[in-house]
Amino acid sequence: MTLLESARTAVAMGTVALDTLVFAPSAIMASLALGPTHPLVSRFYRDFASVALAGFGARVRASGEERLHADERYVFVSNHSSHLDALAILSSLPRHGLRFVAKDQLGRVPLFGAALRTTGNVFVARSDTQRDVQALDAARDQLLRHISVLFFAEGHRSETGALGPFKKGAAMFALKTGLPLVPIGVQGAFEIYSRGYEVRRGGTIGVSIGSPIELEGRSIEERDEVTEELRRAVIEEIGHARKLAEL
Repeated sequence: MTLLESARTAVAMGTVALDTLVFAPSAIMASLALGPTHPLVSRFYRDFASVALAGFGARVRASGEERLHADERYVFVSNHSSHLDALAILSSLPRHGLRFVAKDQLGRVPLFGAALRTTGNVFVARSDTQRDVQALDAARDQLLRHISVLFFAEGHRSETGALGPFKKGAAMFALKTGLPLVPIGVQGAFEIYSRGYEVRRGGTIGVSIGSPIELEGRSIEERDEVTEELRRAVIEEIGHARKLAEL
């Protein structure tokens, strides 16, 4: 790690730590007082994302949000190569309350994990299929009257930035709920902050939000076909996102 990268990393980590100390307790208190799906809680999410991105020297250039209806709920699905992906997506969907399907480990991070659990995110083990299905079914019944959900369909961050195979959870969840699937492509975050945990540079993150894929009339038996259709759509949006990041 170069001296400049070390300095950037220190600034970013310090910003995220202070950001968490401010917004995590605020989100927890708002969730306990008003409910985990209240718009104020979602506002805290977006504010947290904006401050954290600034700490990383990351700008977001997004397109496609105008295709969505502010009062409708969706199942968003994105590629995943950096911790910054979620922050960039939050900042790109200002009209939508959004929660995440995340790994159990995130829920155990001090303070940050407590905020995630209190505010209605869904945690899955990735290795316990039946338990994961039960967690997703509970979220469907309890939260989706009010908010949308984001899946990172590969199930983990890419080590190279390349798109990996998609798991079927997002398609199954959308088919069970009847909600439209919305493909999202993110590019540029991996070049700023990848799995090595050093901030290599500042830059622009492109976020391209695709048109909703309607699932009305389709059955759970079509989950493989829907997953493949979704993967093709995300690949297309990644191409658009790359152009946004390069502008």
